[in-house]
Amino acid sequence: MKKIALLAACVTLLVFGSCDNSQNGKEDTKETTVTASPDLTFWELKGPVKSCDEVEFDRQGMMAQYLGYDPFAIEEPYREIDEEGYMEEFSKWERNAEGQISTVTGIEGMTAYTWRDGLMVHNEGVQEATEFAADYEYDENGLLVKLYEYMREASDEEKESEMPLWSTTEYHYLEFDSHGNWIRREVSVVYADYDTTEDYEETRTIAYYE
Repeated sequence: MKKIALLAACVTLLVFGSCDNSQNGKEDTKETTVTASPDLTFWELKGPVKSCDEVEFDRQGMMAQYLGYDPFAIEEPYREIDEEGYMEEFSKWERNAEGQISTVTGIEGMTAYTWRDGLMVHNEGVQEATEFAADYEYDENGLLVKLYEYMREASDEEKESEMPLWSTTEYHYLEFDSHGNWIRREVSVVYADYDTTEDYEETRTIAYYE
């Protein structure tokens, strides 16, 4: 009888011990969802974003997929022909020491990004035989309101001159979701050389972690 009682006590201990470990395991593995990160800021997002159109994020607010692949995981840019016979390019993305997106390198060009006070304020790069740059302007709420784009041919003669303005883009926000992210905005582009204006509307679909 003593042996049976001792065995029953051991079984009881194992059962309750197992339950405690299981509960602790759930608490330990429960992920905290980050609502602000450089990757989210790059895409003008905040909150527990899971995806925004073609971009997917993990719970730490880091880009996990872009156009179906992880752009930070590849060694170098490459191209593939898709099922419909079109050429797809897969660029390599990199972050700086602060965890901010710093460069995007393609087969025939690259873009470098500059950050200040937690916001992306400038980019510049080259694509084939064209050099380009852009300056970003934000309002007091951190919303992008103006984008100045510059462009020139990448020739030695023109490198000494200032890069001319290509276009000025203004953004007017029409609708925000419950997390304060814009989902509809009006875009107005003025092209410097042609003195013409192009107006259109941008929308995006955002999904969130629960």
